[in-house]
Amino acid sequence: MKQKLINLAAVILTFFNIKCNSLFYYPSKEVFYAPETNNIEYREIFLNVNESERICAWVFPVENSIGTIVQFHGNAQNMSSHYLSVLWLQEHGFEIVAFDYRGYGCSDGEAKKENARADGFTLVNHVLKQNKKPLYLYGQSLGGIVLQETLLQLREDQKREISGVILEGTFSSYQKIANVKMSESWLTWPFQWLAYILVSDTGAPNEDLSKLTSNRFLVVHGDQDPVVPFVLGQEIFEKLGSPNKQFLSIKNGKHIDAFHREFGKYRPDLLQFLKPSR
Repeated sequence: MKQKLINLAAVILTFFNIKCNSLFYYPSKEVFYAPETNNIEYREIFLNVNESERICAWVFPVENSIGTIVQFHGNAQNMSSHYLSVLWLQEHGFEIVAFDYRGYGCSDGEAKKENARADGFTLVNHVLKQNKKPLYLYGQSLGGIVLQETLLQLREDQKREISGVILEGTFSSYQKIANVKMSESWLTWPFQWLAYILVSDTGAPNEDLSKLTSNRFLVVHGDQDPVVPFVLGQEIFEKLGSPNKQFLSIKNGKHIDAFHREFGKYRPDLLQFLKPSR
């Protein structure tokens, strides 16, 4: 009887371990919106992350650009379904760089936390070496926590080369967001506390956000976000150590729709944040 209970407990823990960790990554290899079929100019680059794996990035150039914006996309699909959400910034003079974490799109390897944070670091290092104009980093949803982790890996002199950081609809603790998502289902609600046991926060920015003192930040969150609760965006803002930070609350805003709702009502707020680069 005792052995049966132990076996049952092991099965339950395994199930919820899979359930918790599958919350974060829904990669796809499908090309959703190919730039060439929409007559969008771009170039594709590959960066080595180790001896056998590469990540893929798309660069959307602008003639006489006034700056570069790197997009860290969310947890589903891949960059081919996300780049369009920031492409409007080209009209305002910004070159756009989108990339896929390992396991996504045209990148090699497996989608997991340690890979994503290493991939963000690799990409930003590359852009810092190539870029001569103001550089902005823009993280959306899961991409926001990957961006925070990337910043914490950079040297102080590298951080000072970044003109600003935008964090939209994101979070800073894997355990907290896993707890939230488990609380939303009747099946997992009684076990939501397991998120703090089964999900690792190793490497998560969370309390280390106070160390980010060198950059300008714009934290954006919809007050009706059904995916990442508004309070998690507020927590990021409060924990950031930078004295130069702004919080943009989107009234009735959903998940990462801030700059596409109400006919672009909030776009001037982002453009104002980007204004120092002009």
